[in-house]
Amino acid sequence: MHKIGVPPSTFTFSSGLSTCGRLPATQEGKQIHDRIVKSGLLSNKVLQTALLDMYAKCGLVDDACYVFDEMSDRDVVSWTAMVAGFAKAGLMKDARRVFD
Repeated sequence: MHKIGVPPSTFTFSSGLSTCGRLPATQEGKQIHDRIVKSGLLSNKVLQTALLDMYAKCGLVDDACYVFDEMSDRDVVSWTAMVAGFAKAGLMKDARRVFD
């Protein structure tokens, strides 16, 4: 896509982040994060939640927390992703605190 001049969309970025979270592919996820920042789409709630979820699934809870804390408009999906990220990392007190 990039080589032929087709810019990535929100869907492209979110799909890539989802894949990185499932593998896990932390380095590639961080590269996508950098591309999102450079594209000016970081304020998109869907992409913020996809970033948060990818970091949480990769076990990078501090990075997930940073994205979560920077979100100005959290919804049930972003809250759930943060709770699940803490739980996956075994941080049950933090998961409960965010849930409450």
